[in-house]
Amino acid sequence: MIVSDSKQFIFLHIPKTAGTSVRKSLVPYAKPGESDYFSKALRRIMGHYTPYRFKEFRYHPHLTMQNAKRLMPASRFNNYFKFAFVRHPVDWQYAIFRHILSHRHIKAFEKRFDFIYRSKSFDEYITWRVTNGAIPQIFQMINEDLITEVDRVYKFENLQGDFEILCRKLGIPNELPFLNKNSSSIAKPVSDYARNLIYDAYRLDFEMFGYGIESVDDQMTYQKNLKIEQVSEIFSNIGEEYDVWALNKWKK
Repeated sequence: MIVSDSKQFIFLHIPKTAGTSVRKSLVPYAKPGESDYFSKALRRIMGHYTPYRFKEFRYHPHLTMQNAKRLMPASRFNNYFKFAFVRHPVDWQYAIFRHILSHRHIKAFEKRFDFIYRSKSFDEYITWRVTNGAIPQIFQMINEDLITEVDRVYKFENLQGDFEILCRKLGIPNELPFLNKNSSSIAKPVSDYARNLIYDAYRLDFEMFGYGIESVDDQMTYQKNLKIEQVSEIFSNIGEEYDVWALNKWKK
């Protein structure tokens, strides 16, 4: 997550949605207190109780909006422009699968995803993911009252164009590097079984962001301040903290 006091924005980084590239462009506008030596020393001493002035958001990339709302002064959180990039759920899950395959060197991954490294099967991965409690992209955008907090949602599929629109909105140069890329694409062969499983498990993302099961709809359907009751069970079981790379086993 990037929080900027100078440009008054909050960038919600959803994993595998070109967030690393977007983040790279936005880091120069992050809160200055995050990087100075005094703030770094204070964070070590105070831990989770670090006040907002010294809070480090940059190195906690996948915080939820509820995290930010709890940590920030209400006057700033409510008035800052809050945005995220989202991705077609089939492509999104395939990108996560490819990321796991290419990061076997991470010790936690090697143990957690051993079955994926052995089978290299996307069908097996998505079955495991859904069985252990699918968490849609929209979940990162809600608060404890299940209300969406993001002002604008941009699409990975229109990255260049949407980023240009974002830069004009923020009044910053349009400089987008391409980092942390993989070969994911919804054009990749994905079985009907996997596609249907994703549609059922991530139906909220399809409906909220205007995606078709096999295509990308340019008409954005996202509306701010909607109450998303369908994620109440997820929130009641895992709260505001979640890790897209973890098991996320919240289903009873």
